[in-house]
Amino acid sequence: MMKRVIFYFMSIIFFVIYFQILKFIYTTFIPITVITDIIVIFITLIVLMPLSIYTTTKAFEVIRS
Repeated sequence: MMKRVIFYFMSIIFFVIYFQILKFIYTTFIPITVITDIIVIFITLIVLMPLSIYTTTKAFEVIRS
């Protein structure tokens, strides 16, 4: 149970980090329009969530070994 809580907590931390990086790139280089807003929402849902879980899984593998 505690292992699962730590896993999801680390996933949330990685998601926030990736989201902050995406937000920086988005606000710096991409003009604000409706289309780009929709694209960023899809990137957030489709790419950042699985990426944070994958990163957490790999981090646990490195910590265990």
